Amino acid sequence: MNISVSTKMDLDAIRSLYRVGTFKRRNPKKAIAIILSFIVLVIALTTFLGFYEYDTVYLTYAFFLFILLLLYCFILFAVPWINHKSMCGKEELVNNYVFEDDMMTVSSKTEGAFGESKRTYESLDRVMETGKYLFLYINRNQAYIVKKSDFARGDVDVLKAYLKTKLGKKYIICKY
Repeated sequence: MNISVSTKMDLDAIRSLYRVGTFKRRNPKKAIAIILSFIVLVIALTTFLGFYEYDTVYLTYAFFLFILLLLYCFILFAVPWINHKSMCGKEELVNNYVFEDDMMTVSSKTEGAFGESKRTYESLDRVMETGKYLFLYINRNQAYIVKKSDFARGDVDVLKAYLKTKLGKKYIICKY
């Protein structure tokens, strides 16, 4: 097996990685909608009770929930953008992957810097597959991002089958 792919670390890739890490197997769009709806409903209810009963405790509670809602939105939408800007700077970072029978090689080259990493498939913490990406986790918090549509040589289905046999239960399919 000799498969190569070059993936650009764009904002969509970083956002997808962040949401996969946060929501695991659940669909992030549904989870975000449910959580935001619940928080907004509780804020509306406590605000109504605060004005209806003229109770400042309810209004204070609603205010803190509103701050929590703003913080949650910041984490969901602004943090991936900030991470993308800090990681990529002005230009898009491109990672080149070569998957061979016994190991994978990841290299990236930007202006003034070059890096290369070789690792065996058994050393991966887990692989999470979504509709657009394969996330190859090297530990709990760091992952390589492989976009399925960017394969230059080889087939994504061959790689997926190979990773499933090598990793077993550590290969997780997300249904979105």
